[in-house]
Amino acid sequence: MATLGTDTFNRADENPVAGWTLHRGQTAVVSNMAQRGSGGSSNNECVSVFIATWPADQWSEAEIGATPAFGEWPGPAVRMTTIAPQFSKGYIAIPNNSNDTVTLYDFDTGSFTLLGAQGAALSAADLLYLKSVGTDITIQINGATLLSLSNGTYASGDAGMFIYALSDVASGKVNAWRGGDHSADWAPSAGALSVSGIAAALRYAINMPDEL
Repeated sequence: MATLGTDTFNRADENPVAGWTLHRGQTAVVSNMAQRGSGGSSNNECVSVFIATWPADQWSEAEIGATPAFGEWPGPAVRMTTIAPQFSKGYIAIPNNSNDTVTLYDFDTGSFTLLGAQGAALSAADLLYLKSVGTDITIQINGATLLSLSNGTYASGDAGMFIYALSDVASGKVNAWRGGDHSADWAPSAGALSVSGIAAALRYAINMPDEL
C-alpha cells in the first residue's frame, strides 16, 4: 500500500489550509509553513487531518518548521476523530523544548492526558513521527525510535497534525507533512538529534503541559 497523503505547504498563503479537514481551531499556510491561522479559537489548539480514507493502523510525520519556542508545539497526530465542530480526540506527539522532552498525549478536546515522555530537544528540519498499529504506539525522531508503549483508547480515526500556539505569531510551525498505512511504513532519513535520556516529564500528572 502507498503513502496516503503528503503536503509541503509550498504555496501562497491561505487560511484555512486547503486539502485538510479542520477538527479544532484554524490551521493556515504562512510563508510556506503550516501554523495557527487567524480566526481560530479553541484555546489555541489546532487539529487538522489530511483528507483521505484512513485505515486503523496508520502513521503520521511532521517536519518541524522552526525550533519550537515557549508555547509552540507542532507535531503529528493519529487516530483523530471528531463528533462536532471544535471537538477532537486522538493521539498526538509534541515537543516541549522548555524542558527538552517529546511527549505522547491522549488529546480530547482541550484535555491532555500524558501517556509517555522521553528526553529530546527538537530543532528546525527534525522529523517527528507517530505510528499506531493495533494498541502499539511508537514515536520516532529522524528515523530513530524514541518511545514505544501500548494504549487502546483509540482504535481508529484519521492522521494529521496538531499545532499549539500562544498567538498567530508565536505558533508552532510544520514545514512538511506526510502519512500513510503502516504497511507503507518507512524509515525517515537520519538527522541531528539531541537526546538527554529518560525525561523527568513523568512528573507531570495527567493534564496540560506545564507551559500553560
